[in-house]
Amino acid sequence: MKVCHKCKTEWRAIGQPGSKETCIKCGEDLHVCLNCALFDEMKPNSCTEPEADPVQNKERFNFCDFFRFREGLVNDASVTGSDNTKTAFDKLFKK
Repeated sequence: MKVCHKCKTEWRAIGQPGSKETCIKCGEDLHVCLNCALFDEMKPNSCTEPEADPVQNKERFNFCDFFRFREGLVNDASVTGSDNTKTAFDKLFKK
């Protein structure tokens, strides 16, 4: 299931969203890094595709040719990475 990174509303269209396509519920852009299967905050430029151009604002539309809408629900921690990083740090140094 493909969902909006902001409100988790399902996107039911076939294929990939256009660069200017928005969520029907919250109006957020859909063709964004935070909705992409290649997004990984731990990688350079937060992307697993080394050929991709850097994108400054990961929440706004972009024209990346490598964009693939992420499948499945994504919790906020895995999108932002900050909660996962803190959890991993706490586990590593837990007494």
